[in-house]
Amino acid sequence: MKTIETKSFSYKELSQEAKAKVLQRLSEQADLDFEQQDMLKSMKAICEESNLRLYDWSFGSYCRNWKAKVSGNAEDLEGNRAVAWFLRILIRKGYERPKKFKDMKFPGICGFTGMCYNDDFAQEIYDRLIEGNTVRKAFDFMADRACGMCEKELEYKKSEECILDYLDQDEEIYTEDGNEF
Repeated sequence: MKTIETKSFSYKELSQEAKAKVLQRLSEQADLDFEQQDMLKSMKAICEESNLRLYDWSFGSYCRNWKAKVSGNAEDLEGNRAVAWFLRILIRKGYERPKKFKDMKFPGICGFTGMCYNDDFAQEIYDRLIEGNTVRKAFDFMADRACGMCEKELEYKKSEECILDYLDQDEEIYTEDGNEF
C-alpha cells in the first residue's frame, strides 16, 4: 500500500488562479432544478384549482416558447366576470376578499402549494384580469413571468456574488490547484 500526502485548503486559502478555477466550475454547475420544479408545482396547482387543464408543458430559463396550454370552461372569460371568478378561487385558498377588485393584496399566504411562487403567479394572473385580459391570456402572462424568473434566478446563481456568498459558508476543502478534495 502506498501513502500519498497532499495539502488541503479552504477556499480562502487558495491562490487567485485556483479561486478563479473554483468560481468558473461553480458557475458552470449552477442549475435551477428545484426552483423550476417549485414553479411548475405552483402553476399546476393554480390551474387545477381554477378547473383548467394543463398539457404539453415545457418552460424554463431562456425558453420563451413554452408550450403550456390551458383548456376549461373559464378560459375565455374576461372583464369583471373573470376577476370575480378568480377572486372566488383565491378566497377559497385563504386570501382575503378586497373591498374593491383593484385593492387585492397578496401578503404571502402561498395558499396553493405553500411555495412562495403561488403569490407571484396568482398576482400576475389577477393583475392581468384586472387589466381586462381573458383568462387564457392571463395564464399566458403567468407562464411568461415564470420564464423571466427562471432567467433571473439562473443568472444570479451563476454570478460571482452568489458563488462568493456560498463560498463564505463553504466547508469544502480543495487541492492547491482548486479541485475539490
